Amino acid sequence: MRKNSDNNPTLLGTLYQLYVNKLGLLLLVLVIISGLLFFFGARDKDSIQGVIFIAVGGSLLASAVFSVLYIFITNINNYDLIQGLIQDENKSARLAVTSDIRSLFPEYMPTAIYSATKSMKSEFNFDITDSCESSHSYTFKGFSGKFVPIRIKNSKNSFTNVRLILANPSDTSSFYVTVRHMMSSQNQKSNGDYEKVQKDIVSDIFTCIIGLYQYCRFYCSSCKIVFWNDPIIDRYELFDDCVYITPFQKKNNRGFYFPQSTRYSLDSYIYDSSKRKAEAIFETNRDNVITMCGYGYTEDNLYADLKKLGANNVDEELIATHIEKIAELEQKLIGIGDTHQK
Repeated sequence: MRKNSDNNPTLLGTLYQLYVNKLGLLLLVLVIISGLLFFFGARDKDSIQGVIFIAVGGSLLASAVFSVLYIFITNINNYDLIQGLIQDENKSARLAVTSDIRSLFPEYMPTAIYSATKSMKSEFNFDITDSCESSHSYTFKGFSGKFVPIRIKNSKNSFTNVRLILANPSDTSSFYVTVRHMMSSQNQKSNGDYEKVQKDIVSDIFTCIIGLYQYCRFYCSSCKIVFWNDPIIDRYELFDDCVYITPFQKKNNRGFYFPQSTRYSLDSYIYDSSKRKAEAIFETNRDNVITMCGYGYTEDNLYADLKKLGANNVDEELIATHIEKIAELEQKLIGIGDTHQK
């Protein structure tokens, strides 16, 4: 019975066919001949003929073993090489087909797909950094946005309009989806503590607000934050020419701290839909908006807004703690361009 299909060969299948079907008979013949030479040589080992038989038999057996090992190693290397070439060709073909479809239907196809990963180094982070550097507007819809201030600062760009839609830290009833995602992530050391993860998210929201107060005065003409009470199950990051979407509820994102994301161009209906949703949220939640316009937004305003959002013991020590946290997050970006934000 065949162990592998010719249409779907594997390394073990290839080696099985190589040794059992092709080299097996030759190896068997060599072993039999070597055994016979050892046998007759041992019967007359005191004679020159016996010594020659033993020497030839030993050499023959050693040569057979060496040949088998050499062919085994060579075929493994060749298999890996050929497999790599086939995979590269398949990838090139897929990219070519996807590019053709994307050019025909730009309103439906994403311009990039970023795989879920546990590493902070990813194509998503570098691409979104490029978008920050070239865009004049930045709309973020997500839970905490703790990396948004650092993205804005690192871009060295002058934004005319920055808008954020964040979860309302004073109403944690909508946190369920994100908390569960964080708890399923292997990078999240929560030990199944729902309350701890929820508290960390609230702290991250305050970190974002304080970070925006620190940086947006220098890099943004206008910055508005709306706090939304409905569950936020997807993250949108909208720029002048594209939108990045990260769906947290997808099953294949479980176990990954940095979920799968997709990017759509300005021509996509997804871009237009995302923009309209953000505008609608701002329009219907005017009472939950913080507006930071340059130096007109003072430290007193910051303290008042943090208290309104449920922060306890708002004082210089609390602000200093979050500024220190921002500095720690910024250190993580050094050498990798940027990081995937939560």
